[in-house]
Amino acid sequence: RQFAANGPPRIRIQGALRRAKDMTGRKFDAVSEIDKCSLCATCTSVCPVYNVTQMEGHTARGHLQLIDAFLLRPGGEVNPDGSLTAARDLHVTPQFENMLECCLRCYKCMDVCPSGIQTVAVFEEGRAEVARRRLVPKLSGWTMSRILPSRAAIQFFARLGWAAQAVLSLFARPKSVFSGGEAHTDDCGFKTSAGDAFWYFGNVAVPNVAPRFFLGSRFAEMRAPKAKPALVASAGVAGLAGASLEEIRDRVVNRTRRLKIGYLVDCMTDTLYPSNARATVEALERAGCEVVIPSGAACCGAPLLGTGDLAGFERMARAMLAQFERLDCDYVIASNPTCCKTMKIVYPERFGKDFENLAECVRMDFQVMRIVKDKLPVEKSAQKIGFHDPCHQRWAMGIFAEPREILTMCADYAQADGEGDCCGFGGTFCVDFPKMAQDMAQKKGEKYAHMPDFEIATTCPACIYYINQSAARTGASRRAVHLSEVVARSLK
Repeated sequence: RQFAANGPPRIRIQGALRRAKDMTGRKFDAVSEIDKCSLCATCTSVCPVYNVTQMEGHTARGHLQLIDAFLLRPGGEVNPDGSLTAARDLHVTPQFENMLECCLRCYKCMDVCPSGIQTVAVFEEGRAEVARRRLVPKLSGWTMSRILPSRAAIQFFARLGWAAQAVLSLFARPKSVFSGGEAHTDDCGFKTSAGDAFWYFGNVAVPNVAPRFFLGSRFAEMRAPKAKPALVASAGVAGLAGASLEEIRDRVVNRTRRLKIGYLVDCMTDTLYPSNARATVEALERAGCEVVIPSGAACCGAPLLGTGDLAGFERMARAMLAQFERLDCDYVIASNPTCCKTMKIVYPERFGKDFENLAECVRMDFQVMRIVKDKLPVEKSAQKIGFHDPCHQRWAMGIFAEPREILTMCADYAQADGEGDCCGFGGTFCVDFPKMAQDMAQKKGEKYAHMPDFEIATTCPACIYYINQSAARTGASRRAVHLSEVVARSLK
């Protein structure tokens, strides 16, 4: 109904959430998915990479045929857990590896496929098999599997990056995005998107790391889950062992229980845009929600899929499940669509019924804001703000109208063509193919060229980073901001 009213007509056999539910309880079979392909070329018309390269091997149907021909036909097989095992004597050529890597994983092909093929899941299995045979992916996968499960390790290496950029600032001046005269930190001292600055090495842009991270700050620690057993005993209320102070207080004074929100603060938000996390918490609390931030929750594990460490990905998924099961939340939210998509769709696809309950309560932060919008004390401003759809939000999860509804409540939503076009980030895509990614980002910026000196709201920290680095490179007088930041500014 959302797309019928607001979006372009497309072929949608079944939605992303339906696909996730269908996958629950059964093993993923790459051969069956590949056999569904009728070579209809529907995916070709929407592929951002094909529109640039005009190479058939970069389309979804080209990827499927390459994986079938190179990994399965020469003696390869699909394992019981759905992973691929190619013939032992198979030689993976650089050309084949390049074809598989040159993919944004934007889910557009999966969204329009008439056969409902799990294209991205097949690509991930193919990339994993290639990664197991190449030295550089092996090393990067081994490194990430040691760093990502620990938030302390992530922050340690981010601080090393901050120290390196402090030294770099002595020799090179970074380019900043348009700030509009705003402060570069909020009133808690967290860096905002207005403080974005970049050093450029060819086509690769290095962002400035926030000097103060969100997790570990007093603001976050005040919202960590805390049990108060002494208060439970003194209150004489049964059934509250392990409950939070908010739950105990609500039960004791016989109040209606407030919505309890578990908040996964992703790696980029924590180290690059901590003010976005603070804005999300402030908006939900002003709407009457209780926000709980588990400091032990690390990365969702999505980067390990691309490096082939499927065992490491499962360990991180189960650690994430254990973290939020203990909280007993009404909703689990994220401010990054990739994390939300991973928990809501990929976890049940890969690991079955154990993750069904978690997947059911996972939402984007603005989706919960929409649920409690009647209690959200916002005042609409006259500022014109555009919008950019993150790929994993619009094409993987099918979310279109809800963020625009929240934006319209807070500002003058300025609609533009190409809001659903990819910004060019694509995870490791912008590092492996920087020139192509930069061209995509520049074309994205040109869609907003008729609206100078204004902001582009989005819901993904990766998109904020890549849109802002392109704006700083070209000198465009606009910048990307998180939707939560727009909401927080509009609070009465």
